[in-house]
Amino acid sequence: MRRQSGSQEEIPLEKHNLWFENQYFKGRDNHCFVLQKDGLVVGYCRFDSDHNNQHVVSIALDPDYQGKGLGYLLLNGSLKKLRIKTDVLATVRRGNKPSLKLFSRSNFEIYNKDKKNIFFRYRNTNMKTNINLSKKTPIIVIGFGSIGKRHYNNLLKLGYKNLAVFDPLENAFLGYKGINRLKKLDEKIAGDFEIAIICSPNNLHIKQALICARAGCHIFVEKPLSHNLNNIARLIEECEKEKLITMVGCNMRFHPCLQFIKNYLDKKRLRKIYSIQHEFGYYLPYWRPNQDYTKNYAAQKSTGGGIILDDIHEFDLLFWLNNFEKALKSRFVFNKVSDLKIETEDICFASFEFKNGIIGLVRCDYLQRKRERNCKIVGEKGNLLWNLDNNKVVLETKNGSKTIFSIKKLEFNDLYIDEIRYFFRCVASKKETFNGISAARDILLYCLKRK
Repeated sequence: MRRQSGSQEEIPLEKHNLWFENQYFKGRDNHCFVLQKDGLVVGYCRFDSDHNNQHVVSIALDPDYQGKGLGYLLLNGSLKKLRIKTDVLATVRRGNKPSLKLFSRSNFEIYNKDKKNIFFRYRNTNMKTNINLSKKTPIIVIGFGSIGKRHYNNLLKLGYKNLAVFDPLENAFLGYKGINRLKKLDEKIAGDFEIAIICSPNNLHIKQALICARAGCHIFVEKPLSHNLNNIARLIEECEKEKLITMVGCNMRFHPCLQFIKNYLDKKRLRKIYSIQHEFGYYLPYWRPNQDYTKNYAAQKSTGGGIILDDIHEFDLLFWLNNFEKALKSRFVFNKVSDLKIETEDICFASFEFKNGIIGLVRCDYLQRKRERNCKIVGEKGNLLWNLDNNKVVLETKNGSKTIFSIKKLEFNDLYIDEIRYFFRCVASKKETFNGISAARDILLYCLKRK
């Protein structure tokens, strides 16, 4: 029989004459297990699904029922009954020694800390068999430019060996040996694969995705979804008919600092939000040092280039942080102001007036010699600041500035790996992703209107 720190035995729940059931907030993604005695709730263990397809757990017990081992039984009994197939997160105040012991004993691992809190993660031991796809799952990578190569290499790192690549350009494969290269792409060929990772130029995304959808492939499409709205409705219809899982690349949502900000805002820690603004800028010739930027898709209108679509990340993050609130008004000011040899805009300022009163701003360009990516949220209780260079979230108030979250070491490629892992979990569990084709189309629509 297990013992808590000290000499108290952990008595089974039934011996306490307590009723234990998944009762309140029960739904597809949120669950709350409660302890009741004589019709009164004396404790609960609640699981809320977050924006990253994980669960956040919170647990509480009436003071009269603390110190009896019930917390351990409630938490672990809830995990067992719910049979969660995803990671479970928990945040514990540093001074809360009972909760720190509880989560440490319950196979939760510490994955981060700040001055006030310790962050725990529960890695479900059943995830490998219940969630991950087989390493033999046939996967096709379509388009073998820089992002296609990144996804291909990441799939190899994750242990997926049954890979094939389609790219009509012969020089795309220079330096790569032993690749299963496909000479063409059609429905018959695509039918040999279960998952398609589409990384081709923007103007080819929908055409290739339709081929894969009709062949029954689950589809991951790199951002942006397309350079126009042609045939997107048909693609959505095909995917719904075949019950396919889809996702459009949004790796920045997997950045730990931005995830922290998202949770911070969702918990109303700033109270009322006044504005959210994002900025990205980097000199286009520096993006891919080994390529002639004038021959890249980004430089041409016909292939869906231009900073607005190339940097759709910032627009996606704006709507994501604002819970995809409807924009009542939007205005884009953009132009080509540099001597870059491109057909497209190289700078853009965009503003949004959302239904909930928040003003959104995006600034993006192909011009800045030093890469810049940042976010600022202005709220009633202060300002939140984040910059990609330092991986810190700073809270500014009247009394000064302080770092409330930071990442000491972050490999940027990990965002892409986490993104693919998330997509594969959704495919295995047949759960819609948080950025499927329909959701990505809505953001794309704003960027194409440009009014």
